[in-house]
Amino acid sequence: PPSADHAAPSAASASASAAASAAPPADSPPRDFFFDRLPDVLARDRASFLPASIQAGVSVVLVGGGYSAATTLRALVDLAKDGDFPLRVVWLLRKPSSAGPPYAVVP
Repeated sequence: PPSADHAAPSAASASASAAASAAPPADSPPRDFFFDRLPDVLARDRASFLPASIQAGVSVVLVGGGYSAATTLRALVDLAKDGDFPLRVVWLLRKPSSAGPPYAVVP
């Protein structure tokens, strides 16, 4: 087992320090966060979605095909507008033929 000197930080402390730190070097790995629930992008989980630097922006892979995914996308757009940083979202759908709500228009 790892010693206390090499213990991994908790996800909350890691996301808070990552959000507060300067932009990582170009060769550093991306920060990863996985949510198995609807993330609270604008409140509780906000630090997970903030960029390390405003110039770097945020890239998110959104997986899901329902209103929860559309709600999360809307919140990400609002967060990026409020923080004035670039946002890139790749939305993965299991059924690419989905063309109706909520996919038709996400303002």
